[in-house]
Amino acid sequence: TVRLIVTGGDDRIGFVQRATSGWAAFFLAATMALLLTVSVATGLDLMGQGGSGGSCGGGGGAPRRHDGNGELAEPLMQHAEGAVPAPAAAAALVVAPATTPYRGGSTSMTLTAVISDKLKVLSLCRNLPKLLASPGRAGPTDCLNGMRVVSMIWIILGHTMMMPAPINGYDNPEDLLARWGARGSMWFQLVIGGEIAVDSFFYLSGFLMAYLGVKDLERRGGKIPVLRMVAHRYVRITPAFAATLVFYSEIASRVGDGPFFIRFQRSIFRRCDKMWWSELLYLHNFLPFDSDKVCMGWSWYLGNDFIFFLCSPAILLLHHHCPRTMWLAMAGVAAASFVLTFWLVVHHGGGLYIFGDTYTNYSLHAYSKPYCRIPAYLVGMAFGFINERWISDETRQPKLSPTTRACYLSAAAVGLLACVFVPLSDYRDAESWPPWANGLFLTFSRPVWAASLGVITTGCTLGKLPKLNAFLASPRWIPLARLTFGAYLMHPVVIKWFAGTATASYHFSMHYVASSALFNTVCAFALAAVLWLVVERPVMNVESELRGSRRL
Repeated sequence: TVRLIVTGGDDRIGFVQRATSGWAAFFLAATMALLLTVSVATGLDLMGQGGSGGSCGGGGGAPRRHDGNGELAEPLMQHAEGAVPAPAAAAALVVAPATTPYRGGSTSMTLTAVISDKLKVLSLCRNLPKLLASPGRAGPTDCLNGMRVVSMIWIILGHTMMMPAPINGYDNPEDLLARWGARGSMWFQLVIGGEIAVDSFFYLSGFLMAYLGVKDLERRGGKIPVLRMVAHRYVRITPAFAATLVFYSEIASRVGDGPFFIRFQRSIFRRCDKMWWSELLYLHNFLPFDSDKVCMGWSWYLGNDFIFFLCSPAILLLHHHCPRTMWLAMAGVAAASFVLTFWLVVHHGGGLYIFGDTYTNYSLHAYSKPYCRIPAYLVGMAFGFINERWISDETRQPKLSPTTRACYLSAAAVGLLACVFVPLSDYRDAESWPPWANGLFLTFSRPVWAASLGVITTGCTLGKLPKLNAFLASPRWIPLARLTFGAYLMHPVVIKWFAGTATASYHFSMHYVASSALFNTVCAFALAAVLWLVVERPVMNVESELRGSRRL
């Protein structure tokens, strides 16, 4: 339930009215200036293309390099979160050569050519085709594109139901929370089960790191430029992250009105005014320790993924020089995580019932902590190593009978369904599970989910699931897959802003959840496209310009 805050117009904080600083107005002006610069860059690029007889977006990059399997020959610095698995990321990762400034003509034309050349990194004429581009040929891991997009939509579905509750809430909470309400239904488990889809991204990140890292490490003779690798990763993901942080805390928080808007503003300002810097350093799962005090609370995933990325070079080096030691080390880290997670859940009275105090305890002590979430990432790396070995050398692929393959795939399907529907009994009889049951499920469900995805991925890459692979590997997923990082950042902004500007509480129903999730998905991916075109892709262009045609 939500208690309406009755306030006067003077309570609302604007860009100037009752503003405690000038930062909000500055960021609004900077955003408008950036959009204007993009427009100017696009116009100048169109003029230049037209003058040379070319078309918009023509000549926008160097030839793509692929290995023998059709995989993009991009090194360890491959994927910012939300980037597309190789080879679908080819257009997003290609290094574009600098264009040649106009030589000759009037001084004004020369100046225009120079400005156009410098601003081309912002040109929609060049960046939009790269967003929509598809690779020249399919690769064995293209199934990860569809897996990424479906997981993102599932996350938006779950957040559509949960995130409005603290802002404008529902006017019929009994239809959700009562014993006979939606919480005890199968369809509701499909909605709330979107929580585990985050572990799909941990799995994908680990898989790609291992799969592509092995190839790159071999090309480098067993050496990794760790500092440059980390710098590349930070530069690729932080600008979009920072842009979303500014948009959410300084702009969206001041645009709008309504009876719930003050609550919306206060929920942002109390979290964002002090500890925003910890997110840009990816320390926000520890500073502050309570995830409820983090500005963009949903960004806990990025903090974990960045830490896992920092650990990956050691695992890759062990795999290259001493594989047995690597497998033992990964198993040891996973086992330590299992023990610690189980202890934290049981000791602090954690539970999986999302509407209860036990879940609050679990969220505080274990949910967002990297030492509790790393097993899914390690499972992804394990399957990445296995798939790289089997795809690069078909003679190493195991010869399994149809019955054995069916058993593996059936076990994977059961694992996925169990992770989603086993909690149903604890939802029908709220918080009825004993501590040890909560501990076991919350400890092992996430690696089981990742392992099940690994089996399905392997079936697709090896051609054992042709129909499923045709669906997940369809080129139609590629543009959306490039936008999943931005959609992950932006979708809570969309959900919370519409809740804050609503004129009444929502009415909970299956129809509301489905229709609102569809609307939020469209809005989130639309904002993600803007973010990709004006921030993510230009940063990639600038990075490529700075290092020329030489790869990191």
